Amino acid sequence: MADLPETVRVSLVIVTYNRADELLRLLQSLQNDLASPNVELILVDDGSTDGTLERVSHLLAPVGERATVLRQANSGPGIGRNRGILHASGQIVVFVDTDCVVHPGWLSALVEPFSDPKIGAVGGPDRSQPDDPLFTKLIDYLMTSFLTTGGIRGAKKTHGGSYHPRSFNMAVRREAAISAEGFPTIWYGEDILFSRRIARAGWRLAFSSEAWVYHRRRTTVRAWARQLFRMGRARWWMGRHDRGLLEPLYVVPLLECSALALAVGAAVISGNIGPVTGSFFGVVVAYGAALGADAARRTRHPAAFFAAPLLFALREASYAAGSIAGIFSKIPDLTGALPRMAAETRETDA
Repeated sequence: MADLPETVRVSLVIVTYNRADELLRLLQSLQNDLASPNVELILVDDGSTDGTLERVSHLLAPVGERATVLRQANSGPGIGRNRGILHASGQIVVFVDTDCVVHPGWLSALVEPFSDPKIGAVGGPDRSQPDDPLFTKLIDYLMTSFLTTGGIRGAKKTHGGSYHPRSFNMAVRREAAISAEGFPTIWYGEDILFSRRIARAGWRLAFSSEAWVYHRRRTTVRAWARQLFRMGRARWWMGRHDRGLLEPLYVVPLLECSALALAVGAAVISGNIGPVTGSFFGVVVAYGAALGADAARRTRHPAAFFAAPLLFALREASYAAGSIAGIFSKIPDLTGALPRMAAETRETDA
């Protein structure tokens, strides 16, 4: 991949909260990109208490004056990214999460599409690392496979939903970020709303298949289930706020769980499994077998044949539970927080 064009200045924004070990790995993978004089680093410490800044100081020193550290009380990633946008001097603002490790050539590939002046935001794919444990690889599979999500997170053409660049691996034209009013303050789905508003402001969204990162998934069942619940809740909040974001793919988990509950209820009440209920259960078993076989092939681990369907069931149930919460709970403030933060900054400077 070619080096960054000399005329393009990039502001790399990283928001961190008590992730010192992850941040160290990320910054180490970014050393070649940070060596470019056209790249500035804006590190936003979201109220860390684990000595993050002290532990990474040796990696910031070589960047010199091109590295800026901003501190804020724990306010969430959306606020931190907005703060990065406000302080950015580059035409292109790049976001990457601390639980990622970038592939060589990542930054050039992510910025390359901006040669088209109509492009407002670009995203890239994520994948698990080869030495990740099976559980982590299965989460990656269930989050990215065509059989489970239609490939919504990492393909130009997806099924059942539109592609939106997400902040774990995303670049945005600063002008477009301002026109979209930045990120809202919710902690899940804020990047999807941000991308959606960039598109609605008249900019195009793009996907760069070569701009990929290794993304460390959740490492415990409980943490993953909690994440899925919050994702399902946020999706329905966003869908109630903007119906264009409630696409068929995101309704499926709730429909699946409702159908399964009805089928089980019908079997219990009637005392037997009728032809309709039996056909439904047959489809469920067949899909689970196909999913398990594909997961075993992709992960190259026989145990995935049994584990993948079970984890998929947990995924759908957790997301469906979050969907129910999103339907019946109050919608939080989903407006972009950048104008308010810019006004507060002006008042402070004055």
